Amino acid sequence: MTFRLLWLGAFLVACSQPSPGPTSTAKSTTAATTNATATTTAAATANATATATATATATATVDAGTPGRPPLSGAEAEAALFPEAPGQTAARERLCPTGKEDRVLCLLDVRFAADASARTVAHDLYAKYGILVGLERDHFEEMSWRGRIHIVPEAPLGKYRKHLDWLASAAQDFDDLFTSLDPEHKVTFKYEWHPFTLRYFRSVDRTTPSAYAAFDTWMIAYNVVGSLNTSEQGVHELFFHELFHRNDGDDAHWSERVLGPIFRTITAKCGTRMPCLTPYTPTTTTVRGGTFYAFQPEDYNPVHEYAAELAIRWYREHRAIIKKLAPVTPFKCGPKENAQSWRLIVDEFFGGVDRVPACAT
Repeated sequence: MTFRLLWLGAFLVACSQPSPGPTSTAKSTTAATTNATATTTAAATANATATATATATATATVDAGTPGRPPLSGAEAEAALFPEAPGQTAARERLCPTGKEDRVLCLLDVRFAADASARTVAHDLYAKYGILVGLERDHFEEMSWRGRIHIVPEAPLGKYRKHLDWLASAAQDFDDLFTSLDPEHKVTFKYEWHPFTLRYFRSVDRTTPSAYAAFDTWMIAYNVVGSLNTSEQGVHELFFHELFHRNDGDDAHWSERVLGPIFRTITAKCGTRMPCLTPYTPTTTTVRGGTFYAFQPEDYNPVHEYAAELAIRWYREHRAIIKKLAPVTPFKCGPKENAQSWRLIVDEFFGGVDRVPACAT
């Protein structure tokens, strides 16, 4: 699988394409210990609660607002939930038989047997939005100049529990925003934010990458020790950015085709000089080497990141309006290139919805 990676550090953000597969499948002792929630002991605990919890949540049917793309299920869902325990399929089959109507919810009981409240959150995310909370596989990635990074599965439990809550609050926040913008469901938003699979991981002795999106499937991986994953609203914006990449990919890489000419006009004028780029950048996130993330030249196609940061800006400005927060300076009221990009992304992905007041003439 080819990945579009979002590298998020305190002063470092970059996207790249790592190797298509793991260079090692050796398990780390700490990861195996931390993530051993699918062991016989955990399974025994889950067995006592699986039926009651799954029944209370009913089936894994997502609500009417979910796009037609179905959530992950079957063997693929099981693999996402238990990448560190592929040899325990027989034990899980006894607890959660194949063909069981709510089997994914039952498997979530096993995955989160150690934390009843986390289990409830995971159930709700899948049942309401089709968001499957899973784990990334143990592997090494060659990350260009960043070196070789060991990625291990890490459940959002214990000291990492807040990261599951932040996923849940992001889902609720996105739901509230789009519902408030279109209460009568008359607008077609091409931008989809669910369903998807989220795989949690930890980078060994590193704090990057903070997250990455799969290039060809609706999967996002999230680092519980990511250097930018330190605030709830920051994580919300991280998800909105990553999900835009998936939307962009499904739209035949719209950003390349449509925003590319505008992006090249800006970079031809400014290069990577921050003082020149400041009026054009959708966000102020910077990268190593001293330029804005939206214009980083090291990405294999930097217009993708400009577009994803522009999506964040739409989210940020409309969220402030809907929630009556401090107003955000309108991006579209900057240079003419800003107004052009804003109109294009609003019309393509956000149903033409632009609640930002008109610019002063």
